Amino acid sequence: MRLDGLWPKYKVNRPLSENEKAGKLEQSKWQDQPFSDLIANGYDSVIRLNSTYLEVVDRHYIWKGFPSLALLVFLVPPLAMITMVVFIHPKMNDLKGILATIGMLLISIVWVIAVIYVLLTEFFKWTHYPIRFNRKNRRVYIFGYDGKIRIAEWEKLFFTVRTDMKDMFKDNYIFCHVLSDDDSTVLYTFTLPIETSTKSSSKGLNQYWNFLCNYMNGDIADNVAVMRVCPPIEGRREGFVYGAYHWAQSLGEIRAFLLFTFPLVPPLALTRYLVMLTCKVPKWSTEVEEECVVDPEDTVNLSAATNPKSLLGTFRIPNKAERSAFDARRDALRAKMDAQTSKDKSKRHVVLKDLL
Repeated sequence: MRLDGLWPKYKVNRPLSENEKAGKLEQSKWQDQPFSDLIANGYDSVIRLNSTYLEVVDRHYIWKGFPSLALLVFLVPPLAMITMVVFIHPKMNDLKGILATIGMLLISIVWVIAVIYVLLTEFFKWTHYPIRFNRKNRRVYIFGYDGKIRIAEWEKLFFTVRTDMKDMFKDNYIFCHVLSDDDSTVLYTFTLPIETSTKSSSKGLNQYWNFLCNYMNGDIADNVAVMRVCPPIEGRREGFVYGAYHWAQSLGEIRAFLLFTFPLVPPLALTRYLVMLTCKVPKWSTEVEEECVVDPEDTVNLSAATNPKSLLGTFRIPNKAERSAFDARRDALRAKMDAQTSKDKSKRHVVLKDLL
């Protein structure tokens, strides 16, 4: 739930740290990880999936609206103090009272300015910052936080899990660096749309890494098999209804807790919707679209257009037959990936769970 990347911005034009080098993930050796299932529904991040490219959201899209709601709550105390000073006119009969009033007013104004400054990391920016992975030409297209489009070669990108990022949430996520020709200087940084909030949890990161690398290197039928819903944000703003669905899904991941977390859904959905209304919709350049032309005969083309007619059905607890079918599919994926796993342990690259 960190805002880094948006605020503060990632540091660039710097050498890779030793921590980043230690956490490097090799795109060509993804099968060498101990097996973990492909993550269900692509962590609600997949905008479009076809045989040419996979387009996903940025990490900040998942939490969009939450920081703003929290910051709006933080605006209440300073605004209350400013209102009291301006409209109630506290007694200022002596120097002490005058100084106290001026001090309270200055603190409140600085507080409001600081909160508004951080709010602007979400408001009046972009609805999301898409990342497109082209499995045919092996290129990755990044819509940057600054609105610029960057193109990089899949094999040349530097993916890593940093363990030196410490904060109260203990967030962990997968960084990706665009490097200079010397392969050691960071020119641009973005993150994959997955994060875990506990130091010991690497399962979600492993699953998403497998999901991405399986798309780029493996059989995309496995990716299609775990997909259900795509966010309706391609070329348009997300609506209030889907925003509410998004938060209900996020807060109700453990269905037993949904009754307790559901009261948070309306204010979060409303804030998210207001943020989306103020933001511009990202658009790929002509160059990117020309490099990502999809075969008209492609049988795989998942997007918001292929979503279930009713999203409420995704909250339903699966019956015994559905659970058995899911387990069978999971076991088939496990067998396929285990069959590809190298037996030579010396060739294994660093494993996420060892880093975290």
